[in-house]
Amino acid sequence: SEQTVELDIPAALTKAAGEYYINVSLNLKENTLWAEAGYEVAFGQHVFKVKADQKVDQPSSTEQLRVVEGDVNIGVHGTDFSVIFSKAVGSLASINYAGKEMIETPPMPMFWRATTDNDKGFEQQFNAGVWYLASIARKCVDIELVKNESSATVAFTYQLPISTEVVVKVAYTVLADGSVKVRSEYTGAENLPHIPTFGVSFKMSADYDQLTWHAYGPEENYSDRTHGARLGVFSNTVADNVTNYMVPQESGNRTGVRWIKVADQYNQGITIASTEQPVECNVSPYTAFELENANHHFELPARHYTVVTVAGKQMGVGGDDSWGAPVHDEHLIKSNQNMTFEFTIERL
Repeated sequence: SEQTVELDIPAALTKAAGEYYINVSLNLKENTLWAEAGYEVAFGQHVFKVKADQKVDQPSSTEQLRVVEGDVNIGVHGTDFSVIFSKAVGSLASINYAGKEMIETPPMPMFWRATTDNDKGFEQQFNAGVWYLASIARKCVDIELVKNESSATVAFTYQLPISTEVVVKVAYTVLADGSVKVRSEYTGAENLPHIPTFGVSFKMSADYDQLTWHAYGPEENYSDRTHGARLGVFSNTVADNVTNYMVPQESGNRTGVRWIKVADQYNQGITIASTEQPVECNVSPYTAFELENANHHFELPARHYTVVTVAGKQMGVGGDDSWGAPVHDEHLIKSNQNMTFEFTIERL
């Protein structure tokens, strides 16, 4: 039977504005044949927010940006950083913090995930395969630059080969402290299949392989696999974030990401932080396409990069059965809707 327990939480503990969560754990009191005393049998978590009484004005930065627009590139420079955008590639090309390069390959819109065993069971590759094409081929049709003393925004608009109606716009706003706010907008169209994921993906050097998450975890989780995860701060490595399924496939995703630090052994790197709404994030040594095209783990390439994919949403993984049952409708991403998500890249 269900019981309601009222908690008397001292006001002093929740006086500051922010996000709080209450964890409740049910643990074995004594040893059993199948587990020792202290083993967690079940847990629950309640997450709530405390709003600030009034908005506190943040001091404005005295730093100024220098924006240089050339024939090929647009550069945004600060005291000890530079952010370069490539007109030829049609994307962000470089984030350099104090001589350290954070971007190895430019961010691009991502709509495909490596198919899971369940995906294959209901023929995801056939039903939604056009989004594989959309993830590897797109055309930048417009580049817009808006600048002032304290920020500069470069926005890229893409058309996709699967529909003349679908438009994707990714805007990068560089602030005076060197942080980069990323906003991805998708304008939907009719008569297209569900989207496996709506995200932005880029590569960093493989040296950045240490992960710290403020998200649901500690194990991988998806929109229809969140009840077994709890909100917290967890750590692992990029290599360990790949689940060793018999056949390589999508793995390692986290939902409810507040922030994730991607660092090297010297704790240098970046923090990816959500803004208005939590995002989903997957960090792997492999791209979705490398995982897609490998039947065994030994067929995967050597680890040269850390692949970061930030998504507004990824479809669920299903699993009612593995031979035809689709993902439940509420965990699919409908292609005819308009969608937006944001995140910020900051230096550690």
